[in-house]
Amino acid sequence: MLEGLWSAEFVSPVTNGPAGIAVFESGRIVGGDGRYFYVGTYAVDGEVLMAEIKVTHYAGPTTSVFGPLREFTLYLSGEPHRDQFKITGEGQEIPGIFIDWQFTRRADLPAPIAAR
Repeated sequence: MLEGLWSAEFVSPVTNGPAGIAVFESGRIVGGDGRYFYVGTYAVDGEVLMAEIKVTHYAGPTTSVFGPLREFTLYLSGEPHRDQFKITGEGQEIPGIFIDWQFTRRADLPAPIAAR
């Protein structure tokens, strides 16, 4: 259900972050925006999505939803849905500041060439 290309929008008490993209595939999440890239894992247990995502700066100012960090790890959870959902959590480096990450499905993943 989650495998696909998603747009991703960050919101935190500190600031609203930029929009980016994320690919969910086989328990992995990869993506990025104009300043940071994301690499992590996810699992669904019943109706709960749990994710651990490392966010790393690669270009421009180090302005993130958690302030001027070059790298941080997010621990997030929420209820996944087919076309849109929100997960919430906090950064390991700044506990107590929570973030919402809104995902909207943009495309299904294509089948591998060998399977066509």
